[in-house]
Amino acid sequence: MALFIADNRGHHHVLELLEEAGAEVLTTRLEAGDVSFLAHGGISVGVELKASDDLLSSLRSGRLFEQSARMILTYESSLLLPFGFLTVTKQGYCRTRTGVKVHPPWPTYTQLTNALLSISKHGVTVLPIAPNKYTAAQVLVSIHSWFQKERHESLMKRRMPFAMGNQDDIRAIHIVTGCPRVSVELAKRLLAELKTPLAVLSASQEELRTVKGIGKVTARSIYQAAHAEYGKGNGSHG
Repeated sequence: MALFIADNRGHHHVLELLEEAGAEVLTTRLEAGDVSFLAHGGISVGVELKASDDLLSSLRSGRLFEQSARMILTYESSLLLPFGFLTVTKQGYCRTRTGVKVHPPWPTYTQLTNALLSISKHGVTVLPIAPNKYTAAQVLVSIHSWFQKERHESLMKRRMPFAMGNQDDIRAIHIVTGCPRVSVELAKRLLAELKTPLAVLSASQEELRTVKGIGKVTARSIYQAAHAEYGKGNGSHG
C-alpha cells in the first residue's frame, strides 16, 4: 500500500482521491511541499501540488520560487505537479477556469514556461500539467510506484556537461555530478571551492555546506554517496 504524508493545509480533494485509489494518507504540517513519501532506500521525496490559478498567482508573487527553494533544501528529490485547466489566449496570456486575469494580469505563457524551466534547472522536476484533480491523484500514485523500484534504466545516455574546454575540467565535473543532487553549476562551485573531485568526495558535511547552494540535505546526500560501501545496500552510512 502506498503511504503518503500530506500537508494538512490544503488539497483535501486530491488527498481524498488518493485514499479512494487505495493509498494511505497521513496528514501533518510539512515544512515544504504538499505531499511527501519515502522512496526505495529511504530517499525522501516531496511533491508540490499547484492548481492552475495558484500556479499563476504564486509565479506572479514570487512565492513559487520560494517554495521550490524550500523543497530542494528539505527533500532529496523534489517534484512540482501542476494540475487543472490552463490554456493560452491569442495574445499569449494564460487562461484558467476563472478566465484571464487582467488587473493585475496573469503571467504570459512564455513567462510561465521560462519559470518552470528555471525551476527544473535548479533541481525540481516539473511534471506535465495534469488536466484535473483525478489525473493529479493518479499521477501521485504512479510517482510513488516508480520511486519504489530499485533500479531505473534510462534510454538517455549521459552527455558531456559542455563540448569545449579543458578535458581535465570536464572529467572533474563528470565525477562530481555523479553525486546525488549535484548539477553542473553546483559541481563547478564545489570544484572552485574545494579544488579537486577527491577533495569534494572527502569533505565533511560541514565543509560541503560552506559552498553556496549546498544545504543540509544535499551535503548529507553527497557525504553518504561518497562513503557508501559498494554492494552494501542503499548507502545509508552517516
